[in-house]
Amino acid sequence: MKRLIAPPVKILLLLLVAGLSAPRFLAADIAFLKGKIYDLSGGKSSLEERFAAAEKEFRAAEKGTAYLTAYSFMSRHLINSHRHEKSPVPYKIAVDDRHIELRRTWGGEHGYNVELGEGPYQTVILFLHRMEDGKAEMRDLRLIDPEDAYEVSGVSVYWLGDIDNAESFAFMKRTFTDGSLSLRKGLVFAISCHDHPQTVEFLRNIAAGDYDLELRKEAVLFSVGGRRDDGAVGFLKDLYAKEKSREMKKHIIFVLSTDKTEESARELIRLAKTETDSSLRKDAIFWLGQKASQEAVRALKDVVDGDENSEVKKQAVFAISQLPKDKSVPMLIDIAKTNGSPAVRKNAIFWLGQSGDERAVSFLEEILLGKKR
Repeated sequence: MKRLIAPPVKILLLLLVAGLSAPRFLAADIAFLKGKIYDLSGGKSSLEERFAAAEKEFRAAEKGTAYLTAYSFMSRHLINSHRHEKSPVPYKIAVDDRHIELRRTWGGEHGYNVELGEGPYQTVILFLHRMEDGKAEMRDLRLIDPEDAYEVSGVSVYWLGDIDNAESFAFMKRTFTDGSLSLRKGLVFAISCHDHPQTVEFLRNIAAGDYDLELRKEAVLFSVGGRRDDGAVGFLKDLYAKEKSREMKKHIIFVLSTDKTEESARELIRLAKTETDSSLRKDAIFWLGQKASQEAVRALKDVVDGDENSEVKKQAVFAISQLPKDKSVPMLIDIAKTNGSPAVRKNAIFWLGQSGDERAVSFLEEILLGKKR
């Protein structure tokens, strides 16, 4: 069941010391975020101006070397901080020299689940700033789910308010240009969350550009993931054809497998039949085996029956074994009976033995005891 869109984040201001004249900043209690929080969300200032105000206030009031800024925006993706059910125990947010860490009280850094393209959902983004040579340098970012609870320790948080997606996207795009590799990786995902007309183009330029391979892989995944875009598979095909890195080609094959369209299935079938690199071909066959469409099943059978090397055929047999049993068991029995390669027949028999299906048991009984039905 999809959650309803959360209402805008409500900032509840609490004076720390009664009777004092109003301080320049009020400590704030944001419903989901506890700690030393300062509210910079008022007025009509731009996001850039709010970041600058946060740095100014930190310089004036703090003795430490790091602080966090935070704002909310509407994300295309649903960010789940929890892996199972929500817990009454809040998450702990702490920072080290370069990272924001999200932990449960009992320890262990915690990731988050992502449901691609299910939004919009209100999401909060945290940025880690560390003073370096007298200048605040952005080091890391983290997206969190405002429907959970968090406690921040050791650093102050400057709350920048609810930010329009267009302004947020423009800021992240500018920040990407000069950011470190680790920050850029986080920005690729955060940018993909924005429903903006330039999002896909920006990510695909990174995917096809002269960037670190891991960064490009992230851009490939999130430029396609969760998007109903008629050009997605065409982009992947073009990128695959131009790509020199085998690792990137393997990643493109995987991303094709995550797309649910008929066009992506046809491209996997094409690669499974025509790719000359046996390692890449085996990957395409494996991921094809995760799809139970008629066309995919027929393509796997063609590979097993075709003029292929033994290793490629064995990969196709394995892929067939991963299909639903109503499809896989009859096909494996037929391969075990009729295929011209002893190695392939033996492989089919092995996977029949792993299936636990009654039809497979009867067939194996025939082989082992020489019985005829």
